Amino acid sequence: APQKGIAVLQAAAEGAPGQWALLGPGQEALPAGGELHRLGEVRDVSPWLLAADALVVPSEWEARALVVQEAMAAGTPVVARRVGGLPDLVDGVGLLVDGPQEASAGPLAGAVAAVLDHPDRAAHAALAARERARGWDGLDDSATRWVQRYRALARVT
Repeated sequence: APQKGIAVLQAAAEGAPGQWALLGPGQEALPAGGELHRLGEVRDVSPWLLAADALVVPSEWEARALVVQEAMAAGTPVVARRVGGLPDLVDGVGLLVDGPQEASAGPLAGAVAAVLDHPDRAAHAALAARERARGWDGLDDSATRWVQRYRALARVT
């Protein structure tokens, strides 16, 4: 989807350190070439998150991105744009990039370089992210809370 910022990710990968990989469907619509390796859709992102030095989220907007939550729970450092619900998730435990979408490739690449250049600091942030994720409700608790909310609404006249 255009709001995911894949063109920005591709631009950030150009000349930036490390190997950059893109997982997900719909990659046939992307221009070929560049430093971004297109790996296609995968059933389970867990091995990729555990192997990654960072998860980069260049989205123009996001609510509460599941992949960011998965990365935090896996202890993978997160680099994301400061949009939507991402600051609530990542602030203090990852790197957030400010600015307009069209100008964010450079700052994203710089934030990834900071993660790679300072592995101790990145590991500390990733540990803090795992601790934050540990405090989130599990599926059963979350479902119970939503059922209670809907029942309360059903009693409203």
